[in-house]
Amino acid sequence: MASNSSFAFCRYLLKQGVFSYLDFFFVARLYTAFTLGKISLHVLHERSFDRLFFGKQAALFEKHIDLFLDKWLQKALYIPTIDYLRYYKSRRQPIAVFSNSPIFLVHAICKRLGIKHAFGSHYDIDKQGNFCAITQVMDGELKAKYFLEFADNHMATERIAFSDQLQDLPFLQAATVAIVVQGKGKLKKIAKRAGWQLI
Repeated sequence: MASNSSFAFCRYLLKQGVFSYLDFFFVARLYTAFTLGKISLHVLHERSFDRLFFGKQAALFEKHIDLFLDKWLQKALYIPTIDYLRYYKSRRQPIAVFSNSPIFLVHAICKRLGIKHAFGSHYDIDKQGNFCAITQVMDGELKAKYFLEFADNHMATERIAFSDQLQDLPFLQAATVAIVVQGKGKLKKIAKRAGWQLI
């Protein structure tokens, strides 16, 4: 993706009146702090969840996903990664997406891209259908764990990982072929030292 799906979804929900401008500015500051390495992925999720999701109906968010993807997805796709996706699909290779975004959003994106397997962060829902807790944040360590299990379960001869996030280093290191997408800063330097492909 050429942009972060969760943050883009937040912007869309702001325009739909689901979030207030105060909500959006709160999350924008958090996301900036995360990209600058000042807070962890877990802190980003915890504070965002408490502000935006806790106690709200899951159905409220799910009903907006398709309209959001209609407007955002095609513009956000990064063509070199889509070319790889088409190539591996043509070879019938097992493909999965590992994302720190909420799983309901990851599933919807994967459905559009024709990808059967999706792994993401989990927000628990209570009996009334309201978000009540974070049960899993899909960080780099967890991505690596699920990635290795996925490869073993599908008897993959190669483990090919794509990422544009420095936080995904454990995930990239778990691959036999690591590909860094639009790598910048420290991640780009690490990729060059490791001999990873940059696209």
